[in-house]
Amino acid sequence: MTRPIEFQLDEHLGKEIARALRRRGISAQTAHESNLLGRSDREILAWCHARRRVVVTCDNDYLRLHYGDAVHHGIVFIGPSTRSIGPIIDALVLVHGVLDADEMVGTLQFV
Repeated sequence: MTRPIEFQLDEHLGKEIARALRRRGISAQTAHESNLLGRSDREILAWCHARRRVVVTCDNDYLRLHYGDAVHHGIVFIGPSTRSIGPIIDALVLVHGVLDADEMVGTLQFV
């Protein structure tokens, strides 16, 4: 049985995105809700990996962690051309619809 992706939004992404995803039945938490504000990117990635959550970020440091030695449950990287809320939500709904949690482990998806 496949397990759906659960998103963890980085602190640069607002609660509006989390609310919109939840309205569509997709699990999403903000950094504030998860008490992750102010933690290092490596700590956040480890926290999410332990909870099987996929990090959603626009922070380039996560790219370095992915291509380095970091173990993670998946990263969705929001590129500079996708910074409006509507396209971000649409992209996350698409990722959620075509991939499951196990397929995201250790992967990096650009949106």
